[in-house]
Amino acid sequence: MSEKVQQADRMRTAALQEAAYFKSKYLALKARRHEELGQLDLSRSDELEKRLAAALAENEAGSKTLLQLQKRSQHDQAARLATEERAREAQERAEEAQQAHQRALEELQAVYARATKAESQARENAIKIADLTQQLSQALLVQPAVKSQEVSEAQLKASQLEAANLKAHFI
Repeated sequence: MSEKVQQADRMRTAALQEAAYFKSKYLALKARRHEELGQLDLSRSDELEKRLAAALAENEAGSKTLLQLQKRSQHDQAARLATEERAREAQERAEEAQQAHQRALEELQAVYARATKAESQARENAIKIADLTQQLSQALLVQPAVKSQEVSEAQLKASQLEAANLKAHFI
């Protein structure tokens, strides 16, 4: 608002100066003072040149300020775009890391399930081996005349179970 007031004040001052010039010129013409008339024209010309120079300087200063503001605006916009790009890339990396983390958790859960199953199977096999070994011992004690083929089959079965148990521990 103050800029409008200043502009109105400048216009008023210019109008008063113009009125004073034309009044002086009129009085000089009326009194037929030609040398004063020339002096008035010269004085008015000087005043107009000064006002023109001041207006040009003000215009140039305004142009420089505008150019600086435009450059600053372009720089700020470029910085904002670069920041947005970095933020977008960081968001993408965070999402990729989250997905990799989720995959690793799923793989870990699958490995844990397999390990739990293998441990359970190993316990079951150990129990079966112990049971078969005990049965074999009892069978050998009770029936010393059992055919060696049956004993061999029982020993073979026990060996297979032991091998399966060992294999389950090392997998």
